[in-house]
Amino acid sequence: MRVPSQARTATSAAAVKQGKAVEVADETTATSITYAQPDGKTFKTEVTTGPVRARHGGGWVPIDTTLAEQGGTLRPKILAEGALVEFSAGGMDPFVKMSADGKSYALRWPTPLPKPTVKGSVATYTDAAGVGADLVVTALPSGFRHEVVLRQRPSKPLELRIGVEDEGLALTEGKDGRLLLKGEDKKLVAAGTRPIVSDGGAKDRPASVKHGEASSDVVTKDGRSELVVKPDQAFLTDAGTIYPVRVAAAVTLPVNADVEVTSDNDADFPGDPTAAYTMAGTRTGGFKHRVHLKFDTPNLTGSTVTDAKLTMNTIDAQNCGAALANGIQVARLTGTWDPDNLHWANKPAFITEDASTNFKGVNQDCATWPDSMDWNVTGIAQDWAAGAADHGLVLKSPGEANINNYRVYTSAENTDEFGSPPKLTLTTSGPASAPTVSAPAITPAQTENGTTVTTSLTPQLAATVADPVGGNLTGEFEVEHDPAATGQGTGQIWAGVSPEVVSGGQASVSVPSSMLTDGWKIRWRARAANAAASTTSAWSDWQTATVDVPNPAVGAFQVTPSQAVNGGTVATSLTPALQTTVTDPAAQPVRAEFELEHDPAATGQGTGQIWASAIDNVASGTQATATVPEGKLADGWKARWRVRAINTATAVGSPWSDWQPLTIDVPDPVSEPAVNALQVTPSQQVDGATVTPTLT
Repeated sequence: MRVPSQARTATSAAAVKQGKAVEVADETTATSITYAQPDGKTFKTEVTTGPVRARHGGGWVPIDTTLAEQGGTLRPKILAEGALVEFSAGGMDPFVKMSADGKSYALRWPTPLPKPTVKGSVATYTDAAGVGADLVVTALPSGFRHEVVLRQRPSKPLELRIGVEDEGLALTEGKDGRLLLKGEDKKLVAAGTRPIVSDGGAKDRPASVKHGEASSDVVTKDGRSELVVKPDQAFLTDAGTIYPVRVAAAVTLPVNADVEVTSDNDADFPGDPTAAYTMAGTRTGGFKHRVHLKFDTPNLTGSTVTDAKLTMNTIDAQNCGAALANGIQVARLTGTWDPDNLHWANKPAFITEDASTNFKGVNQDCATWPDSMDWNVTGIAQDWAAGAADHGLVLKSPGEANINNYRVYTSAENTDEFGSPPKLTLTTSGPASAPTVSAPAITPAQTENGTTVTTSLTPQLAATVADPVGGNLTGEFEVEHDPAATGQGTGQIWAGVSPEVVSGGQASVSVPSSMLTDGWKIRWRARAANAAASTTSAWSDWQTATVDVPNPAVGAFQVTPSQAVNGGTVATSLTPALQTTVTDPAAQPVRAEFELEHDPAATGQGTGQIWASAIDNVASGTQATATVPEGKLADGWKARWRVRAINTATAVGSPWSDWQPLTIDVPDPVSEPAVNALQVTPSQQVDGATVTPTLT
């Protein structure tokens, strides 16, 4: 199953909120656009065989081949990404220049050109090829088409010599007479079609148009290349040829994938991937026509396809009607094919499983013209989604009998007339957003007699959060007093939300300090939330826990200076140092508190507390020392002292230690012989020294 992207999830939620389809902007390409539907479950994707939009100004805009004058040249407003085309505004400049991948290709008319007449994407240079012979250049989504339109029968054989200029490209002629423009890496950058000659006897009825031959050669002399085109003189002078006659060719980037191949096409004359029209079906005389279509559908694999439709803009058929004989069948291609080299002998195979047929016929006799033909290709798209290779579709006459059963469609290149390329519309659905929460856990904790005991006042709460649509989720947590524990408080203690985690990950929060008290009984729960889809899971069951934080400890009591006398501790100073070793289970620093008082058993010397003190930030595992100040003790007193340790971060402390008895017995001064008041007689003091005037 394909899990929707976070962008799809968010856009689906927006579509539901707005009550209309919303574009999934992250998935838009030159040939594809996807919309989340307001039902919150489905997505509709429209894919074309050629580019219909391009990046512009930070977003996607429709391709617009309308010509506008810019800096002395004519340029289309918006072309397919990677294509730059400009036409001459008249004069001696090349009549067309095309750039791609930093390389350029230009065609130059042998004589100065008049100022063109511009209509939409078409520039017409009247009489450029002689009286009654116009040069007509048309902007295409990914290139251009140039043609000479003969409005009257020429009086002599026609030869067109067009200068060719290329920078960074290798110009060669293919077996079929097409121009191939390749970079230094031999990769095809652009391709020109073989010139096609057609008469004007069947306007908007391509199937009835008469075609003639035209030779084309690339001639290089003195470093200058020319494209020499010679239409068949017999066709031009044939009384059955109806004027105007067009001699046309095109140059485009290799980005389109709709190609007609006929039973006449061979390796030397393959199908034309730049043709403005394609024909599927059969015509009497044994002519067979197939249209091959390729759609770029990278997001389809793994999707659930609920509907798929192929739409072709139809402009001609042998008759007009809703149900003509035989119809046109669409089938799934099972082999690879190259749009730039497709002919009858190498056409790909197809399979009729899930094939469908449309019997509709459209021509100018119909009340609606042009009109679309649609085929249900849901089964085919489901095959692709299930993993079948997507080689595209083929349109053909079922059985390809020798009868007139044909339809003519507009191609992706036909932008100046109809602008309706082949289109595949896919409706897919994914699982609806349904967050779940599981595996709730509290740490640090241990189980004692079936009860969960957390040993921290700031425990971590965690749970696994997931959603079948994927994306990022948060965990929402609530902590409250256990209703069964009376006398501690009631209701909510704290609530919090975790940072986002990927679906299937663990969401976690830590209860802030000062929220819990040692000894409390609490309960907590969690739920998963998908903010993008505005959905949440149900709350988990309540999880109970008891807060029991291990106390700090004190030990190894000492008095300095002191000595042991008959099993008791005797301090030999009136300012002794009281000492103890403190430890904290969380290895955090603690506060050591000391108390010193009269021994209740010693009457006649006083009662109650003598002195108290506290030492802060004592590292766990080290000794805390408090020195009794002067004036607090008297020699001979009997006293007692105790100590406790408190973790100030958690407010959890050890119990007071047992009273430690202490006797104060300062040693008496020791008597020793001494001399003083030394005198010399007779003597006197001179400069601080004793001076005697006698030797005795």
